[in-house]
Amino acid sequence: MVLLDLVPERPLGEGSTGTVQLARHRFSGRLYAVKSFSKAWLANGKRGRVLLRYIEREREHLQLLCARLRGDPAAPLMVRYVCSGQDEHSLRIVMPAVLGGELWDLLANFGAMSDGEARFYVGCLVLALQKLHSIGIVYRDLKPENVLLSREGWPVIADFGLATTGAAENRPLFSLCGTPEFMAPEVVRSLGYGPSSDLWSLGVLLCQCLTAATPFADPDGRAQQTFSNVVQNRFTVHLIDSLLQHEPAKRLGDVKRDGGQSLRTHPFFWGLDWRALEARELQPPHADFCALRAERLLASPPPPPQEAAGDAAPLSREQQQLFAHW
Repeated sequence: MVLLDLVPERPLGEGSTGTVQLARHRFSGRLYAVKSFSKAWLANGKRGRVLLRYIEREREHLQLLCARLRGDPAAPLMVRYVCSGQDEHSLRIVMPAVLGGELWDLLANFGAMSDGEARFYVGCLVLALQKLHSIGIVYRDLKPENVLLSREGWPVIADFGLATTGAAENRPLFSLCGTPEFMAPEVVRSLGYGPSSDLWSLGVLLCQCLTAATPFADPDGRAQQTFSNVVQNRFTVHLIDSLLQHEPAKRLGDVKRDGGQSLRTHPFFWGLDWRALEARELQPPHADFCALRAERLLASPPPPPQEAAGDAAPLSREQQQLFAHW
């Protein structure tokens, strides 16, 4: 694909370091999400160089997933790499557009989920995380805001900037990164961690799906009391408790220990047809909401273009050399 064949239609998101634009391929009509990052910002000082490394890492992981998961049933549960490129002012990564919102939107609009709804979404994330762990990737930032929803309502893990393959050789990781409410104790304490840190985050996310709150919002940290008060199903409480074990080796679902079968066969997931889930034969719980959200987004007029702040100063040859490998 050639970047020049993508016609921008509307902004999808904006952060302090980049933007996401919805673009349409001028020949096929397909919709894509284009993440753009300012070269001037990335070339400016130590902080910019650190961010550049995260962006490079995200592209590397997306390329790895594209190569390793082609045809795999878990592949649609993770955002797909299409291509990347650059112009004089920006770096770009292109992915298919995922327009049904975020998992967070379901919690914001509908509140706490039923056991059946949570079972579907968390089951999908179990499949995705186990596949990532099997190829040596630790995701490190699982939370509802990083789980997009397709128009059909299927969850899609996005934003691989904090992911790492550093645990592939069984070496512990020590970088402090992630979202505080979802970080495992061994991450916070810099004790060395691995793929099981994602299972802790999954436990926090499951609790949030079922209660519309993260378990550690209580100032006294009384997570078990929260489970007992709000989550009535004893199997649900047991699963969350099994994932939120302070000892990583005791956490349920370690791929290296039992292929993740202990998690899939937990009583909370009784009644979930894993084969049908992998084959995408199940109906997502909020498919209508996701389809309507995508339809409204595409039907609404795009916001007026912002006035240009003036041409950015050209980068020096030395600065442009930072991006020669992109």
